[in-house]
Amino acid sequence: DPLHGLCHARCCGLYMLIMGLQLQLPEPWLEAAILAGFYHDIGRRLTAGNAHGVLSARQLPELFPELDHIHMAALQTAVHLHCTPEADFDTVWHCYSALAPNNTCRLLAQMLQNADSLDYVRLGIRGYNGRFLTLDVAKALPLCALEVNLLQFCYPEAFTKLMEFDGRSQWN
Repeated sequence: DPLHGLCHARCCGLYMLIMGLQLQLPEPWLEAAILAGFYHDIGRRLTAGNAHGVLSARQLPELFPELDHIHMAALQTAVHLHCTPEADFDTVWHCYSALAPNNTCRLLAQMLQNADSLDYVRLGIRGYNGRFLTLDVAKALPLCALEVNLLQFCYPEAFTKLMEFDGRSQWN
């Protein structure tokens, strides 16, 4: 799926990082947010439509066995909910979030929905719809999303460098 491939994953991961830093998330929650951005659509290869959130969430423990139960629960909840209307969030909490704080799970899910929407800037102004941005921190990012889009197409090696992880829990 060209709309939901590696480019989409990298952009969503970056937007999750930016929002997480702006919201001053503690490092373990910031890591869960970034992972949610990168891996929220891995279930798309198995199914179309909104069911991919559930399938993606189910694959995460296999990918990240070192993640503690609390942060895994938050990561799975956010990924599961990213394609669920916010009004229906409460119907999904029981699946994963008994261990994780509901307010943090809800925030990560909202951030992921907003990151997903921000990436529509890649598709041009017709693909982007600002009404899907529900968090104030995300409402400030459409110009940033446009700049990220330009950076990755004009200077792909610079975008790749921006996304590199240096192995010391620091983003370059």
